[in-house]
Amino acid sequence: MMARQRKVEKMKYPDVGREQAVKALLVVAFAALLLKYRGSEEARVAIVFAFYFLAALIYRIDPRYPVLAAIGSLVLAALLLAQQKEALANRVAIYAYYFLVVGVLLNLAEYLREAKGEEEYSPTRELKGKVLAITSGKGGVGKTTLASNLACALARLNKRVLVADLDLAMPNLDIAMGVNSRGLEDVLKGRRRVEEAVVRKHGCSILATLPVKNGYRSKEIVEKIRDIIEEVRQSYEIVILDFPPGIEALDVIGEDVCVLIIANPEKLSIADAYNVKRALKGRAKLLGVVINRAKNVDVEAVEEMLSLPVLAVLPEESRVEEALESETPLLAKDGECEFSREVEELVKFLLRYWEREG
Repeated sequence: MMARQRKVEKMKYPDVGREQAVKALLVVAFAALLLKYRGSEEARVAIVFAFYFLAALIYRIDPRYPVLAAIGSLVLAALLLAQQKEALANRVAIYAYYFLVVGVLLNLAEYLREAKGEEEYSPTRELKGKVLAITSGKGGVGKTTLASNLACALARLNKRVLVADLDLAMPNLDIAMGVNSRGLEDVLKGRRRVEEAVVRKHGCSILATLPVKNGYRSKEIVEKIRDIIEEVRQSYEIVILDFPPGIEALDVIGEDVCVLIIANPEKLSIADAYNVKRALKGRAKLLGVVINRAKNVDVEAVEEMLSLPVLAVLPEESRVEEALESETPLLAKDGECEFSREVEELVKFLLRYWEREG
């Protein structure tokens, strides 16, 4: 849950520095206004607490804090009253009242936020030609699992999606999706056209492949794959590319391609992910990181190491392995587990990002 909250906050406003500058300017403007204010003391206090409420709302301060402050102020007011300091006790009691009002309003705002987050999401408009590359620093971290499940989750939202296996050395998207196809290999060798090589299953279009000799060592293959990506993006809302591990295939990524880096929580996997991130810098739109097979992940530590937001934390679940064994992505049949919910939240984030992007 924490990762989902963090990802929306981090990616909703890409220019974090500008956001912080605006907030700082707001504080300075308020301080200047308060210093020049010449009204009554009661009105001044009301203005201070109104600003405190707005700041708490923006920075999402825990609503329990003002409630605790209200209780503490009431206790202090009672002690002052016992010492016959009635005027000061009344002032502190007024502060307690304002703290309590702020706490109640913040709790109400948090309730409305949660209720809105739980509403069924539906895309607001049709997309066109969005390309998402899923890559990693090492093999076996779950790229194909993520790619196949993202495709199925998008298909459930009635998006026209194609998922393509670009791992030319050790492809396995065909197994994950339960199809018997060598489509991309045939296209690269000129035996079929792209539209003839695509197969349909689970509501998705699938461009699978068998191993291709020499793969990305051939400049001709690299150019053909670039052409294929450009061709299919004209026909689909979203194209998901299941990349091989490492940096060998990164030359096919264009500047307008969005990238998710997937890693396991181990240090070596994170280090490999960092190397991929460095290789991709300036070449594509790096959206963030997905942590797979996670147990008690320190999200902040991973973000600090990679200087990228963690957009999803996928738990290690037996259902995922069972789905792989049955050659059916989990999201094609089961949405009632933490893994499925995390993928669905990631899909919602991606769609909102692309809708804002235009």
